[in-house]
Formats: sequence, C-alpha cells, structure tokens
Amino acid sequence: MINFSFKYLPLLVFTGIWGIVFYFYNLQLFNVHQATSETLAIFLFGILAFMSGYVLFTLYDVNSINTHQYDIVANISQPVLFYLVLALCMVTLTGAYLVIQTVINELGSFDAYFDTPVRVRNLFVDYQENPLKPPPLTYKFGSYLVNIGFASTLFGGVLLVTKGWRRWGGLLVIFVFTIASFSTVGRYTLFNSLFFLFFSYLLAIFYTNEKLKKRRLIELSAFTVLLIFFVGGITYFVINIRSTLTSESAVIEYTLKTSYLYLTGGIPAFDKFLNQDFLFAHGGSSLRSVFRWLIKLGIWPEESLKTVHESFVTVTPVIQINTYTYMKSFFEDFGMSGVLIGSFIFGATCKLIHYSYLRRFTFIGLGLTLTFIFTAFMSFYSFYLHSITTIIYRLLFIWVIQVLLSKHLFKK
Repeated sequence: MINFSFKYLPLLVFTGIWGIVFYFYNLQLFNVHQATSETLAIFLFGILAFMSGYVLFTLYDVNSINTHQYDIVANISQPVLFYLVLALCMVTLTGAYLVIQTVINELGSFDAYFDTPVRVRNLFVDYQENPLKPPPLTYKFGSYLVNIGFASTLFGGVLLVTKGWRRWGGLLVIFVFTIASFSTVGRYTLFNSLFFLFFSYLLAIFYTNEKLKKRRLIELSAFTVLLIFFVGGITYFVINIRSTLTSESAVIEYTLKTSYLYLTGGIPAFDKFLNQDFLFAHGGSSLRSVFRWLIKLGIWPEESLKTVHESFVTVTPVIQINTYTYMKSFFEDFGMSGVLIGSFIFGATCKLIHYSYLRRFTFIGLGLTLTFIFTAFMSFYSFYLHSITTIIYRLLFIWVIQVLLSKHLFKK
C-alpha cells in the first residue's frame, strides 16, 4: 500500500485536492455563486483528461520500479547536506533583508510594515504588475537570492529523512521562509516553501529501508497536524494586519471565509469568465513568462501581455477573488480543446517525471517532481507553470549544486 501511494502520488494529490474542492463547493457556504452545468462539465472533462494522461503512462511501468535500489541514508553525506542547507538559508535571509531595505528606501522606514502593511504589500504587487519596468535593484537582487535559497526546501526535506541531530537543520527552512514571506507581507512564498519541504521529505522517504520508512511516515503524520495549525495561524496573522477589521471574531470569520473562497471560488470565478467576451490567447495565458520574453525581444506585441494577477470577479454577493483554477489558462488559450489536450499532457508529464525520479534518485529529478506535484496541487488555484522563468531559475540552481557538489554530497 505504501509503495502504491508513492507510485501514484501526483495523481493522488491532484484527485485529492479536487475532491476536497468539490466537497466544500457543494456545501455552498457564504452564499458562493453556483456555476452552470456547462461549466461543471468542463471541470469534469478536464479532470478526467488529466487522469487519463497519467494512467495511460502508468499501465506499462508500474511494476518495473525497484523500491530497494538506493538508500539515501547510506549514500548521501549528511554533514555536507547540513551545511548546504545552512548556507542556502543564509542566502534567503540576505534576500529578505534586501527586500526589507526596498521598503525602507521606498516608503521611508521599517515602521511601514506596522503602520501601513497594505501599502507595503501594494508596493510589491505593483512590481509584479509591471514586468517590463525594472523594479529597484534591492528588490530585484533580493528576489534572486530568495529564489536561490529556495533550493533549501528541497535539500532540507532530504536532510530531515536522514539520522542524527543534524537532520533537524531542515526545520530551519520554515523559520527562514517565514521571514522571507513576511518581508513582502504575503503568504504565497511561505506556503510554497512549506509544500516543497513537506513533499521533498515525503519523496525522500521512498529511498529508505522499510523500517526507517515506516518511522518517517509516522513522523510525517505528526508534522502534518502541526503544519495545518501553523498555516492557519499564519493565514490569520496576515489577514489581520492587511485588513481593517477591528474585532478578533471578525478577523477569524473573514479568515475562514477567504480560505473557503480561495479553495472553492475558482469554480464560480471560471464560470464568470466564460460568460464574458474574450479573445483566445493562443498560448499567452498558459505560457505567460515565455511570451514576456518574446515581448522584450520585440517579437510579440506588448498589448497582449498577461499580468501576474487576474482580474477580480464577484464570487459571493460581497467578496471578489482573482483565482480561476488552471483550466482558465487552457481554455483561454484554445477553448475546450485546450482544456482536454492540455490536461492530458499535464497528467502524462506529471507521471513521466515522477516515474523518472522513482527509478533513479537525483536532486534535479526530485526538484522536477516537486514542481509538477505542486502544479497538480495548485491546479484548484491557478496554473503554477505560469511562472516558468522562476521555476527554470530555481531548477537550474539545483542542478548546478548537484554537479558542483556531487563528489561531496554523495558517498563513494
């Protein structure tokens, strides 16, 4: 059963999150708008297309994976991995410091984080909404360093699987990325890092002996409970400082409401999108970063640029959100054929990359697998591969580390 779960992990993540989404959507809490049957049919066919792509490439290989061919504990140098994680955490903190310095330079003082946190947040949103206009160098270099340090989530997860006191150095990643996330008064960076750390830990467990595997999975169950409370607390804190609500009960209610709507609101938001006039983007929505490159090179017209944040639409009588699920990108590019073909390729790619990792352990293979599992998980929110530039940047750095430190990371 354990090995079955490992082999189908991306599919289980994808179907699990969509099962949760539709379960809570059917509760119809907070007067969320109901989508039409035609819109729900598009979701159904898109989900089935993903599953078909994944399962088709599973049929021929599922019994060919050797689950005892490698042992991380025996083959990876824990001291080197420990100091690598520490170094990457320091890089992340340096990046966060430069981001904070940007706020001090732009808004006058560090007190802006306490006095006008919404203004701080809007500062970084404006940088994202104007990708063709260079942001301040402190913010640019700070973002680069945070993205370099993001590799610590992958290496930290592997470190947690090993034995000895040094393994707990992997938890330092949580502290570091909490600071990095708050430097932009946001949650996404932290949630992203927690997911990668958690699933790096889970995927690394696959490459351990059966006795240690069971111990680490029990440990992971305890971490899951703690992680849920931690994420809930962070969500409450961020909403509290970014809202104008004055009572604790009102903040708690708004936290629950917005969490529910970010989970389920993509369904009515996508329905609203389908009921408006729009032009097909022909790849500009799914491959937003690629088209930015083309625009900068003068190959593509600038007016077709897709912004980082989607337009807000009303999903309840009083609340708007701007998340439409991953299907919006595929549909906006090529209509229903985009949803079917794109979802099928999406599922097949998740399978092939995950299968490659299960056959042979490499850090770059782990990074690719984590990226696509995260994309499958965030499919209820948006299409994570939008940010292909950042993803390539992170994976390239992981590959460089693996090449340069291979003689030190891996035992002979």
